[in-house]
Amino acid sequence: MAVDIDKEATRVTSESAKTNEVSEYITTCTGNGYKDDMVKDGALYDLILANILARPLISMASDARRNLRPDGILVLSGLLQSQEDWVSSAYRVEGFTLIKKYHIGEWSALIFHG
Repeated sequence: MAVDIDKEATRVTSESAKTNEVSEYITTCTGNGYKDDMVKDGALYDLILANILARPLISMASDARRNLRPDGILVLSGLLQSQEDWVSSAYRVEGFTLIKKYHIGEWSALIFHG
């Protein structure tokens, strides 16, 4: 499932899935992340990817915990390297274990195990 608050982003995701012949595997939804009924109905997830800014990532840490399987993988991106400790700390409090970091320029992606 791919969820975005921006209707255009959801449309582009659907088109990209069709172009890449994977649309049968992806459901798209314009909604408010974890609060959307479609997202709630599908929980628990094996994998969650979130590519947004640090502050929203931090505010969604407990939602990620409720929606990810205990052995699931969580990938967070859209944060700066200078924000890694701040974001990581919010997810450690929820019981996530940081297993890998990736950097491209000033940007960071964090991978957690549930």
